[in-house]
Amino acid sequence: MNKQTLYRFYDSANQLLYIGVSINAYERAKQHQASQSWWPEVAFIKLENFGTRTDVLEAEKLAIGAEKPKYNIKHQVKASVDVWDNLNDLSNKLSSQQIAKGLEMAFKMWEQLKKAETR
Repeated sequence: MNKQTLYRFYDSANQLLYIGVSINAYERAKQHQASQSWWPEVAFIKLENFGTRTDVLEAEKLAIGAEKPKYNIKHQVKASVDVWDNLNDLSNKLSSQQIAKGLEMAFKMWEQLKKAETR
């Protein structure tokens, strides 16, 4: 069985930069180094091993939500999609003005997330 690893990248001031999962954290770190503009900020990495893929993915989701790493957007984007889905479900119960306001808020959240992604 492959080891499932949750990794956290930190800067020199101990600020959490990024959380991810991999079966080979060393190779994944090399990929980040080659592709991420924020990589030069990384000062150290912490690793946490899990027995199953399901467990590590759930831990990643909870950690990103609770610890708010500077460069993760994965589970934040999911929240925007959930807002959109909930608005669709409520469309029969809301006025067109309420729906428009909700969509405006969701769009603003999406724009903020896209800006954060390009940092």
